[in-house]
Amino acid sequence: MKLEEIHTISVLGAGIMGHGIAQSFLMGGYPVWLYDIEESILETAKEHIEKNLQLFYQAGLVGKEDIELILSRLSTTTDLKHAVERSDFITEAAPEDLSLKQELFQRVESL
Repeated sequence: MKLEEIHTISVLGAGIMGHGIAQSFLMGGYPVWLYDIEESILETAKEHIEKNLQLFYQAGLVGKEDIELILSRLSTTTDLKHAVERSDFITEAAPEDLSLKQELFQRVESL
C-alpha cells in the first residue's frame, strides 16, 4: 500500500493512546473513524481531542478555524464493522492485554 492510497483511517480503541493517534491523523488531514466498545469512551475521547486542539490554538500551532475543520474529519462508532469497512488503513490502540488484542484482530479478520 502506498501513502497516496490511504484516504480514510480507523483507530480501534479510543483511550489515551487511541484518541492521541486519532488526533495526529486528523491534524494530518485524514478522515478518521474512532472505534470503541463504549459510547462514553468515545465522547471522552472527542472531548480530549477538542481540549488538545484548544491548547494547540493557544500555543499558536493551529488557527481557530482549523479546529472546526479538524473535528469535522472525526467520526465515532461502537460498530467495528462500520469502522473497518470504511477505512484504507487500520491501527489498533486497545489496552495492553494480549488476549484482548488477539480477539480484536480475529474480529477484524472475520469482517
